Amino acid sequence: MWLHVRGFIGATYELGQCYEHGLGVEQNKERAEYYYSIAAKCGHIHARTRLTLMQPGPYTEELATLAEQRVPFGDTYSAFELYRYYRESHLSKAIRFLKKAAQDRHVSAMICLALHYKLGIGVRKQIAQYAEWMQKAADNGNAYALYELTQGYYMQNESEESCKIHIDLLAKAANNGDCVAQYDMAQGHDIAFNWFGYDYFGDCRYEDFEECLLASAKNGYLPAMCELGEEYRGERYFDKSPKSAKYWIEKAATAGYPKAQFELATMYESGNCVRTNEKLAFRYYKLAADNNYAGAQYPTAQYFDEGIPGALEPDRQQYLHYLQKAAENDIHEAQLELSELYEGSDLLERNDEQVIKWLKAAADGAFPVPLAQFNLGIEYRDGVHTSADQKKALKYLKLAADNHCEDSYCNLGAMYRRGAGTQVNYKKALYYFQKATCEFAIAHVGCMLLRGYGVKRDIPKALEHLQKAAKLNEPHALYHLGECYENGWGLECNRRKAINCYRKAVKFDKDYDDAKEALKRLTEK
Repeated sequence: MWLHVRGFIGATYELGQCYEHGLGVEQNKERAEYYYSIAAKCGHIHARTRLTLMQPGPYTEELATLAEQRVPFGDTYSAFELYRYYRESHLSKAIRFLKKAAQDRHVSAMICLALHYKLGIGVRKQIAQYAEWMQKAADNGNAYALYELTQGYYMQNESEESCKIHIDLLAKAANNGDCVAQYDMAQGHDIAFNWFGYDYFGDCRYEDFEECLLASAKNGYLPAMCELGEEYRGERYFDKSPKSAKYWIEKAATAGYPKAQFELATMYESGNCVRTNEKLAFRYYKLAADNNYAGAQYPTAQYFDEGIPGALEPDRQQYLHYLQKAAENDIHEAQLELSELYEGSDLLERNDEQVIKWLKAAADGAFPVPLAQFNLGIEYRDGVHTSADQKKALKYLKLAADNHCEDSYCNLGAMYRRGAGTQVNYKKALYYFQKATCEFAIAHVGCMLLRGYGVKRDIPKALEHLQKAAKLNEPHALYHLGECYENGWGLECNRRKAINCYRKAVKFDKDYDDAKEALKRLTEK
């Protein structure tokens, strides 16, 4: 599903198979037909075959009774249609007719029987029987059977022999004009089938990535057209050809392929291979977004939020609509933005549960957003929209720090220094404070050097940090600099300067009790 909403038609086809056969989800023929239809519209020829095979037979009860009488006389058409008639209501009976049709060389029956053996539906699962019947269908010139065999061998195991059989079959399917196989061969050339550990392409007539991709595109496979256009933008292997890039991507976009609509939108937005045109960028982003292309929904939301001068008025309701769709499709930037809206905005009332839900989605997702991890850490630390949990706070702040979120460094340093969610650890505190660049961190590095926390005491270096942060009016730096003036640590004792430092620390942090007490102590002398 994650790949489907990002335009991977192979995944769309696989979703159809999952719903058709109940693999990992509850069996649902309507959902299967939905995904197969999307793949078929994009030129996936095998999705068209699956749609055809899924259709109910033409028989009524009366016609089925008459057909059963013809089967013993070698009527393979009737045998196969009886399989289709009975497969929902009486599977064992349907399988008997299916076997009869397959044995009498009905190609569609061979394919269906092979799939029953592959999945173990109505018969005992037997990969050898699956391969035998699918091979018979392929030998009769069926393109679907040949391509399905390539998948079968690959799934069987990953031995060198099995993988070579897989590639040989894929090459044969590509040579026979199978646009999906041609596209798969292109992907193989792209990465040299290196998941098998060697470079092997069988007897494929197409010598390289470009030839395979071009053959697939010319045979009507929209993902191949789109990828061909992307390559002609000159971003990887091909020389840049703006006309070819626009031609192929626009061709796929016009045919309704959402990923191509998205790619064309990015081209018009950035002026890559075409003239910059925000109106057209918005148009194609919205087309792709309405076709449930996840990556286009967030940019569409941004256009509705900001508008286009003279062309599109901002529309906050539409902005929210597309933002929510993007968030539901696991676009982490949208999830982070939605969490902020749920803190209370002109569009949404405050909802603490939703704030945390969408923050967690963005923080824990496949490609987590460091800022979401940081914000979630702060939520757990402070307990504003959820119960405070210092261990969870530490966990998410550390994740954000590991992803180079600078805001997390200071907070982690403070937590390790005071032992929040963990034991006090001055070395880790100093490590994170030193990674940060804010005046708070600089002040605490100075303090730790001054006190010898987690490091050998070094007053000259401590003063260097404290004076730097004090110039930025950081309260802790001012307080500790006051201590240095009061006690003569690296500086000449100067009561007036110490009082001045303490006074400024209180000015910039009215709740700084240590500075208040120090100021009171000196001014009362």
